[in-house]
Amino acid sequence: MRGDEFNSDFLSVFSSNSRNPYERIGDIRAQVAANYTGERRVLDIIEKHGLDAFTESRDYYVSYAEEMARNRISRIPHGTYGWVDYLEGPDGRDIRLQVALRVSEDGVHVDYTGTERQVDVPLNAVLGVTLSGGSTTCSGP
Repeated sequence: MRGDEFNSDFLSVFSSNSRNPYERIGDIRAQVAANYTGERRVLDIIEKHGLDAFTESRDYYVSYAEEMARNRISRIPHGTYGWVDYLEGPDGRDIRLQVALRVSEDGVHVDYTGTERQVDVPLNAVLGVTLSGGSTTCSGP
């Protein structure tokens, strides 16, 4: 983005290196629109209720979410839990996914040691997906 305009040179290079250029451009435009909408709505809340009320409410809900997560984790017996699974790569080769979840008094440690390194096909997980996977692992049925 340059200001409020898409950088057409970047979009061209980015999309031309994708298997589905039209879909990638649509995804980027949707993400930008969602960010602008979110920003506008947060600013509307601040304008309506004030920055102090917004900050107090945000802090409350972050604290509440942490309390709920700690409560859920406290119900998991301490120990180490491990899983291994495989993705099938486009060449038919298995791609190993391995995780060890260590639950202790201090919380949860998620360790992906043993998982295949990055691959040259679109099967890698970005940080947000990786964090979500760790969180989902703790949520249980």
